Amino acid sequence: MPVHQPPSHLHPSCEAAYEVQPVCSIAHSQAYLNLLESTYSQLGFLSPQSSPILYPKRATRFALFHQGNMVGIFCLRPVGENNYPYTEFIPDLQYDSDKKLEINNFILTKAHRGSVGRILMLYHAVQYALANDYAFIVGIARYSALRFFVDAGAIPIYHPPLHLLGKTELRDFVMYFDLRRDEDVAYLHQRARRLIHQITILNALRRDFLKDRL
Repeated sequence: MPVHQPPSHLHPSCEAAYEVQPVCSIAHSQAYLNLLESTYSQLGFLSPQSSPILYPKRATRFALFHQGNMVGIFCLRPVGENNYPYTEFIPDLQYDSDKKLEINNFILTKAHRGSVGRILMLYHAVQYALANDYAFIVGIARYSALRFFVDAGAIPIYHPPLHLLGKTELRDFVMYFDLRRDEDVAYLHQRARRLIHQITILNALRRDFLKDRL
């Protein structure tokens, strides 16, 4: 039986089709806010109570571009000492309280949620944190989204669900990336490469051989 090879362009380097950039221009800033607000308004998240969480101050914004179009966003901000809920649920933060970043506004457009884009965004966040001497990336995610962070190497914390947007039906959980040890960082690098390859091949199989089920 012949062995079928995937198309040559499906090497893990296919992430070149995507690019993560800081949001600097006025046009990109507006596109960032448009994607943020359209996504959260559909989910019913926008309210005066949610503003400090959804629009964090001192945040560095990033966007994922595909063929020149903004298809994903996230932001990173320094987290101060005794910042709830992180120091309550992650004991190690008490010893490195000034070396953590929070990831927030992690959004992908629907057409790209199954792509390598989410892995590239998280990988870029890790690279940014390492370049700026941070020991942790922390974040909060609904259970339905938590596994995407865990797949990329995040550590979930066991605790009763939080309801930070004031909605009891939303169950939020804390997770973090630990960047203090070389072996942990090496694992995140390897995990990102493997996930990119896995997602690329799975998407190619679906596109090339399962078109009738798309």
